[in-house]
Amino acid sequence: KDFGELILLEKLVLSNTTITGTIPKQLGKLTSLEWLDLSITGLSGPIPNEFGELLSLEMLTISDTSINGTITEQLGKLTALDLLDFSFTALNGSIPKEIGKLKLLTKLCLSNTALTGTIPKQLGESGLVSLDIFNTSITGTIPTELGNLRGLIYLFLDNNSLDGTIPTELGELTALKQLYLSNTTLTGTIPKELGSLQKLEEFSLSNTAVIGTIPKEFGNLHALIFLNLSNTALTGTIPNELGNMRTLMDFWLSGAKITGTIPSSLGNNPSLTTLNIENNELSGSIPNSILNSTSLQTVSLRNNLLNATIKSILSHGISNIGKLFLSNNMIHGTIP
Repeated sequence: KDFGELILLEKLVLSNTTITGTIPKQLGKLTSLEWLDLSITGLSGPIPNEFGELLSLEMLTISDTSINGTITEQLGKLTALDLLDFSFTALNGSIPKEIGKLKLLTKLCLSNTALTGTIPKQLGESGLVSLDIFNTSITGTIPTELGNLRGLIYLFLDNNSLDGTIPTELGELTALKQLYLSNTTLTGTIPKELGSLQKLEEFSLSNTAVIGTIPKEFGNLHALIFLNLSNTALTGTIPNELGNMRTLMDFWLSGAKITGTIPSSLGNNPSLTTLNIENNELSGSIPNSILNSTSLQTVSLRNNLLNATIKSILSHGISNIGKLFLSNNMIHGTIP
């Protein structure tokens, strides 16, 4: 409580300590404070409303603690705030819309909490570079207003109860590098507009209820390294254009309803190390480009309708593939 007397204090860092108890409301008197780091401690209890008086505060992190209660709307007064991190806490209730008024806020971390309610559309008015709200009890739809965050680089909304469709406006996030929407109840189709995200490196949409086909526009994602569309209701064929993603290293498309043949263009990708397209309805032969690939290390094609002989598979050497799964296909012939 004596910290409240240090009115000229600019930085207070107590992270990685064994302090316990509740956060003293007297800290709200430190009006010169710019940094407040109480993360990875034994602190518990609510966030004091008095924190709304810390008008010079630029960084507030109380992550990895046992704090609970709701996020006070008083934090909407902290117009100088750049980083707000309450992840890995027991906070509940909704995200105050007042947070969206913080024009200088670039990083908002609320993952691994008990937060409920919806994502405030007002967040689209901020200057966020990173929005991290995964593994919570958030519901509702993804606000179309998030498409206004033209400086957004990281968007993590996975492991929530989000529903509705993926807004086409997300295709306007031209700075985006990582987009995680997996383990949600999202439905509808994948917007072709996402194919405009030239800086996108990682995209995960696994374990959702999305339908329709894979947009051929994904072939324009020339920076993509990781793509996971597994365990969805996607149908149709694998677009040949996906072979244009020359930086793609991991492609997961298992457990969908994909039909047709495997495009040979996939095997021509010099960066691809993992190809998992098991548990689909793929037919035809296994492309020579995949069996001859010098980059592929793990290939899983099991539980499909593929037709090939063991002799034809082994004739390609496949010396670079460390793991090859072909069970429950129409593979026939004798083992040499």
